[in-house]
Amino acid sequence: MNFKEALKNLNLVYPDGIAKGFPLWTAKGLEMQNTTLEAFMEVFSKQYNIDINYPKEIQQVSEFFGKYKDRTEKYDSTIALFNENGKDFMYITDALPYNLEKMDKKNKSALISYYYMIRLLDSKQIPMSRDYYISPLLQLNLAIENKDKKYCINYVVKCMKEFCKKINLPVVVLEYDGVKGYSEKVYMVSAINEKGETQTILQCSLLSNELLGKFDISDKFKEKSIFDIGYSQKIFAYLAYNNMDRFGMRMPSIYNYKDIAIVYNEKFNSNTIKKLLKNNDINEKIYFNNQLGVKKLKKIKNQCLKQGIRIIMVQNIEDGIESFRVYSINKGEYQVLDYQDICDIIANAKEELDFYYYKSNDTKLNDIRECGYGYVSEFNWKGKIV
Repeated sequence: MNFKEALKNLNLVYPDGIAKGFPLWTAKGLEMQNTTLEAFMEVFSKQYNIDINYPKEIQQVSEFFGKYKDRTEKYDSTIALFNENGKDFMYITDALPYNLEKMDKKNKSALISYYYMIRLLDSKQIPMSRDYYISPLLQLNLAIENKDKKYCINYVVKCMKEFCKKINLPVVVLEYDGVKGYSEKVYMVSAINEKGETQTILQCSLLSNELLGKFDISDKFKEKSIFDIGYSQKIFAYLAYNNMDRFGMRMPSIYNYKDIAIVYNEKFNSNTIKKLLKNNDINEKIYFNNQLGVKKLKKIKNQCLKQGIRIIMVQNIEDGIESFRVYSINKGEYQVLDYQDICDIIANAKEELDFYYYKSNDTKLNDIRECGYGYVSEFNWKGKIV
């Protein structure tokens, strides 16, 4: 099974809805996107209040190109254009011009914008371009009032790493030289793919004075360290791949709190099961299966694993004594005897499983870290590990 199949099986994408970038169009997929957005916002909002900006959907080409000529020529040469009443219009592909002016005029430190990029299907893109066809899901512009740029960069890199850890996705951060006319430095937050290459899921640019000079913003605002950060929906493809084993995909805790199944025979009058069923806090974190004896345990275990459950506790009664055999993906089989033992497992299971999947995939990136440089597969030049 590959991650495309894993996303289909979890009802996150329609069978025919998988494109580069992996949009998640189903109800569960949209819920997952919202949870990811909240995690991203939470990390950056610890220090900065983030306002939401809704840019216009279309704009006259001349107005946009006038403000943003250098970037347009380098990155957006394949955007979808149309003509109406003799005037050329385009779909907005970047909220940066609006965000910077709004942040300056309203004294805002951070603005986040939601938008979708429309590109021509036959687009030919140069290195450092964004995803084909699918836009970043969001764009965050952050202005830090601190003249020590190294401090500002370290803060942003730390936040991006923290966000990736929240969604249980191991990454490396690569630093590149800036793009003339746009950025001083570029930071690629890259996850590993099936081929062992790193691919960008977040991109962050420290904007250059040359670019800032093209906008209608004050000199005081230009003195700040201003970042342009965006993330791609490719995050979900790598999330699927990095949290998958031979049974399918397991959703990290941030998306799904139910990592455990308790399998029991309802014919037995079990006080432990009764107490668990009455405990609402525990009940929300466990799948209960009362078909033991009606269905074979092997069949039940396989069904659980395909659901993404990676810890299965099975009722066992010998000589009138009840215990539970625990089958865990990250530990050998072991046995617990009473209600409190089960409660202890439930309390720690999510963190242990997240750590297990994070650690097992993080080791794949060690070779890149040890070398001190890496490359992003869609680019042909190397970056320094931050």
